[in-house]
Amino acid sequence: MLVGELFDSSAISRHKLGWGFLTSQAWDPVSEDFGALPFIYGTVVTSVLALLLAVPLGVGAAIFLSELAPPRISDALTFVSWSCWRGCPRVIYGLLAIFVLVPPLREQVAAVSPTKVRFLPFFQGPLSVWGYWRRA
Repeated sequence: MLVGELFDSSAISRHKLGWGFLTSQAWDPVSEDFGALPFIYGTVVTSVLALLLAVPLGVGAAIFLSELAPPRISDALTFVSWSCWRGCPRVIYGLLAIFVLVPPLREQVAAVSPTKVRFLPFFQGPLSVWGYWRRA
């Protein structure tokens, strides 16, 4: 039902931009030439990286709490972890990650990125963010 509504509501855009919108990399508002491929690619890459990080940690924590930890520790940590996930908006976790991860990234990854890791697709493109991190 949701997919059908989105499909019906996007009829004008599909007629004007065509299906090439999904595979085009252009984004020029002046000439009204738009493409969604960079945004789709960015969403897929960040989702895959998040899953690669979260799934092993989540499964490992679940196995530890259910099979390996003593009952008192398991009960306490299960309660704390459940309360944290339920009571705190996801935006707060994002901000916490920024404040915890940016300083080490600024010092370690950004210091070597122009020379060592620029061949990786994740680090290609303009260096404006990396330059900002070095100045801060």
